[in-house]
Amino acid sequence: MPVDKLSKEFDTRTFKELNIDLMNHQSISENAFKSQKEIDSGLNKNIVLKALRSRGLDGATCSEIAEITKLSMNTSRKYLDDLCKIREAYKLKRGKQITIYYINGKPRHEYGFEKIEHDDNIFEFCLAEGANNRLLLHVIEKKMTLLDGEIIDGSVIIPHELIPDVIKKMKAFYEMAEKGRDNE
Repeated sequence: MPVDKLSKEFDTRTFKELNIDLMNHQSISENAFKSQKEIDSGLNKNIVLKALRSRGLDGATCSEIAEITKLSMNTSRKYLDDLCKIREAYKLKRGKQITIYYINGKPRHEYGFEKIEHDDNIFEFCLAEGANNRLLLHVIEKKMTLLDGEIIDGSVIIPHELIPDVIKKMKAFYEMAEKGRDNE
């Protein structure tokens, strides 16, 4: 922009107006930066998840994931812990120093499997054998996305002996919901 045009614009606008424009620009830039950080965070989390999936049932340590993904140990650990919080993964301590992360997928000793699909929601029910030959009901909630296919949203493991109590509670909530609908 020529200097004379710039000086005319400066003459016609007050310093306050220019300052407000500058503040708005900074605010937009900060929001764009935050959004970019969120995007990078999501991409890194997916990279860590894919690296963990590539290890299969053997699992991986944080250092192995860091090596595979080329992320730092701290960054890898942060994303692995984030994946554990949303139950995409779980971790087990081996000794005092070693933590092994595993993908939260199918239980190993499966006895029965049922699936309920509704819109993009998927619920998988599996009767599995846990430690000490204990039977467990493993319920996995998944979502279907175009980009990643089936993604685990959460899961719950219910000991066999508690299944009747859980069913009673679920029936009670179902009946409560139906009564609520009838009153509308």
